[in-house]
Amino acid sequence: MQPQAYEPRRPPQPPVDPRSRALPRDGSNLLEALLKARMPRLVQRLPAATVVEVLLWPKNRATLAREAGYKSVSVAYNALKPAPTGEGGARRHPQRPFRKRYALALGCPVEALDELVETPAAGEHDEPEPAATGASPSRPPAVRDGSSLLERRAVARVEQQVQHFTASAVVQLLLWPQTLTRWAAEHGFSDSAVFNCLCWTSLLEYRPLRRALSATLAERFGEDAVVAERALDVLIETPAAPWPRAARGGGPRRTNQIDLPLPLPAEGREPSPGGGGAARTPE
Repeated sequence: MQPQAYEPRRPPQPPVDPRSRALPRDGSNLLEALLKARMPRLVQRLPAATVVEVLLWPKNRATLAREAGYKSVSVAYNALKPAPTGEGGARRHPQRPFRKRYALALGCPVEALDELVETPAAGEHDEPEPAATGASPSRPPAVRDGSSLLERRAVARVEQQVQHFTASAVVQLLLWPQTLTRWAAEHGFSDSAVFNCLCWTSLLEYRPLRRALSATLAERFGEDAVVAERALDVLIETPAAPWPRAARGGGPRRTNQIDLPLPLPAEGREPSPGGGGAARTPE
């Protein structure tokens, strides 16, 4: 009897994500198409911070603050809040320096960011009640209408680059103004389960959650529930397209350079080929 050859035991290998073998998304998924169609009507109702997040993706506000050397990320959040009344407006905003940093990252004049942040989003203000004396109600404040430089850039970015966004980002924009956390509470799911479900997973325990989420989207947009469920499966289980890389160097290309469908106003200037930054989106 010949001795058997010794075969060293191979260490356990980590599971392979099937998405690594799949072709990336190309923007043709039903839910991606719905978001592209919805964005022109949605952008003026989104908070200014969300519009900026869409333009910064795959970075986010917190990342921008840390890269600038700030120990606290609150400055990044406060810079996208309107200036307190009676304190000199946007030019005297307490976080004006960081707002300029945002403008640099977005490749736009800081005045364009001021316009986005200081103008109320559409739908945020109700018509004031008439005075008891019979005087006509005061004129409501002007609201955003989607025509500003950054709003049009956000619409163009979703139209041209939605395939680069995560499934979670696509679904959150489709659900807005309802958040994933609120949707989870209303349907009896934990918010952590919802966010885990929108990351790739084939666990059967998430099937009821996916079915409920796709049913909500189907009802909202008038689509067939079965078709919407399949579209959600494909959106989650197909990897997002990788961000384009520059011809030289290994870093991601500056993704704020977007082909606008409309001419820029006189005060808006396109970023130079070397200016701007890329970026991601918390709520």
